[in-house]
Amino acid sequence: MSTLKRRIAAAWLALGAVALWSAAPVDAQAQAPTVDPAAVQKLRRATDFLAGLPRFSVKTDNVIEELQFSGHRVDYDLSNSVTIKRPDKMRAARAGGLMDQRLFYDGKSMTLSNPNEKVHATQPAPDTIEKMIELAREKIGILLPAADLLYRNAFPLMMQDVTLAV
Repeated sequence: MSTLKRRIAAAWLALGAVALWSAAPVDAQAQAPTVDPAAVQKLRRATDFLAGLPRFSVKTDNVIEELQFSGHRVDYDLSNSVTIKRPDKMRAARAGGLMDQRLFYDGKSMTLSNPNEKVHATQPAPDTIEKMIELAREKIGILLPAADLLYRNAFPLMMQDVTLAV
């Protein structure tokens, strides 16, 4: 075999090896996502624990990222707190660079207050926290902080359409 043919054969061999090597991660990524039963069980235990509590509170600190038309990103700090007394009492607060809001629910009505703007609104509400959350989201457009964790039946709601859990 001539030197030229050996070099061409070596080049094809090297090209084939590179093609196989680069295709391997793609095949691994193309595998179907998995749901680890241990991860699902941890979520179930956590949501069952919260559902069994007659009262609890949650505090979170978040950063809201806003992309400006100029391409610059502006970050806003936002603190949330929610206090629950089942089945029909809730108090939530949001405070930070974007807003200062308070929500009060007593099993009969919900009141949203923006103290800085001196704006307050009250509306009749259903008799459970879960129904009130749905009213706030669906009819009024209010997304409550940590709302997924406030439902008594949070586990099936959080597992809907889950394809990956590790």
